[in-house]
Formats: sequence, structure tokens, C-alpha cells
Amino acid sequence: MNLSEKLTRLRNHKNITQEQLSKQFKVSRATISSWENGRSLPDLEMIVHICDFFNVTLDYMLRDDEKTLKKMSLSKRKKTFLKITIFILFMIILLLSCFAWQSNRSFADPNKVKVIKVEKIPVKINKDIHGKYIGKDYDYNVYVKMDSLFTTWKNDIKYAAMLYGNRKENSKQAFADIEARNSINIVGNIINNNKVTKIRISSFAKGFNPSFDKESPYNIGKNIYLCNNKDDKNKKLIISANDNK
Repeated sequence: MNLSEKLTRLRNHKNITQEQLSKQFKVSRATISSWENGRSLPDLEMIVHICDFFNVTLDYMLRDDEKTLKKMSLSKRKKTFLKITIFILFMIILLLSCFAWQSNRSFADPNKVKVIKVEKIPVKINKDIHGKYIGKDYDYNVYVKMDSLFTTWKNDIKYAAMLYGNRKENSKQAFADIEARNSINIVGNIINNNKVTKIRISSFAKGFNPSFDKESPYNIGKNIYLCNNKDDKNKKLIISANDNK
């Protein structure tokens, strides 16, 4: 006698209907009918509830029913396979998300950059820039460290880019940003960021062309700030105008 036949026999012996049994186990009457006709099987947890309700053992319900046991075994393997598949998909999505995050362009946060020293490198200009004669300007070697767990320097970082601020109407400050990169390699970031890195900030005055250059791209006599991708509210002074003459 298989499980479906035993369930039917127990229900009839207890003189209850499929509708009453469905309410007891909080399933539909069609589900009870499907169990008794052998079209589907209750899961193991439900079989335990059925045993408790009819006061029979689990061994009694499953004994000599190899077909049911085989189906239950297959069902368990399917659930295990599904869990493994979901886990693998989750890990793939996580890895892809990490790769996309690390591939995004990033910039060093000025508040997490420690400036060790700044070297001024004189550059001959000898040009009239928007009515002001610039005989010389400066490039800068800036020696820095970074205090960040999830950001580090780009592997090929050599130069910082001068950004807006070198305008005729704002002749007392200029801004530079330094490209960095996102990284989840915390140990590697700590090691790399603790090393002193030399970054060059160049004067754009060398390539000044009055026909299209509307800004004043010289550095001399200005406060030079490190900023975060044109965010001049988040800035760190690299060299002051008084030390930049």
C-alpha cells in the first residue's frame, strides 16, 4: 500500500471529508485529492503533520512505498541544486557589480590625501596672457599619501590635471584633480596608499593660445588646490600664493 492509499484509508477510517482535512492542514481540497490520487506528494514536513494528526508513525506512512521515497529523494536533490544555482548566480552578480564599481572612473578625495611636500619646477613662458606678461610659471612635483580603504592610486598615475579656476576673473586660485580608482583589495590598498607617490602638476601656460583659450592657465602667484573632479567646495591647499611667487 502506497502513501496515497494509506492517506485515503486513514481519512475514511476517521470519517472526515477531504474538505475537512484540507482545513486541518491549511491547503485546498484539490490538493488533498491530488495527494490521494497519487498525482502529487506532500513534502516531508507535511507528511510528519499527517502522521501526528492520524497518530501513526512516519515509518508506517513511507514503508514499502519505494516510488514515493524516490520522488522525495529527487525533490530534495532538486531543492539542493536550486540552492546551489541561486548561490552561484548571486556570486556572479556580486563579482560583476564589484568589477563595474572598480571600473568606474574615480578621483582622490582631497580630505584623504596627505601632502608630504611640494617641489616647484620653474618653467619659461614669456607670453602675454590676457594682458598680463608671464615670464615664468611653475610645474609642481607633489609627494602624497592616501588614507583610504576602498580607493587607491591608479597604477599609471603620473600627472594631475589642472581644472577650472584659472580664469581671468578668478586670478588667485587654481585647482587640480588626481585620478584614483575604486578597489575592494583593502590590504593592497593599505600597502599602496602608505607609499609616497610623486605626482606632477603642470602649467598649461606653455600651450596658451589666445585664439581659443579663454582662461588664464598659469599657476604663479595663485593658491593651488587639490579638488575632487571640479568640486571646489571639497579642496585641499597644496601651495599658497605667498609661497608660489
